Amino acid sequence: MHIGEGPDPEPLIFNLCTVNFVSSFKYLGSTITKTGDVRPEINQRRAQAWAILQSLWEPLWRHRHITQQTKRCVYHSSVMSVLLYSSETWALNSTLEARLNGFDRRALRRITGTRWHERVSNKELPGVDQSTHCLVPRSDERGPLVRTCPLSSTRAPHLSHAGL
Repeated sequence: MHIGEGPDPEPLIFNLCTVNFVSSFKYLGSTITKTGDVRPEINQRRAQAWAILQSLWEPLWRHRHITQQTKRCVYHSSVMSVLLYSSETWALNSTLEARLNGFDRRALRRITGTRWHERVSNKELPGVDQSTHCLVPRSDERGPLVRTCPLSSTRAPHLSHAGL
């Protein structure tokens, strides 16, 4: 894949096999596009997360004897982990951020059984903290990645976010 603007170079020939250029491909479960646009990746993640949410309707969400706390734990561990996989590499704008937050609100309304005609605002929705939140912090809010010193020479160094 040729990243950036301009025409693709000639196809690469390796051992008499031609390798053509593509506009997007899958790498470690994420869609990489020629332009670096994350919209297709977010749309795919939303569809996968919604499919998981729907598959848990019969065994979990519709039962009233299962506590909201248990439902929220399952939601965060199964649905949100699929939605936000590799999200730390996404360059989000306000539109994409709104799509992710909209998915979260819609899913929470589905889980809690809140219907649109009940006119419950997002802030009053059970399971939502009262502050406006973003599911994925923007790259400028995450801070730079800093290598920390290992405790001993046998341990490998690890990375942490500055300011955390």
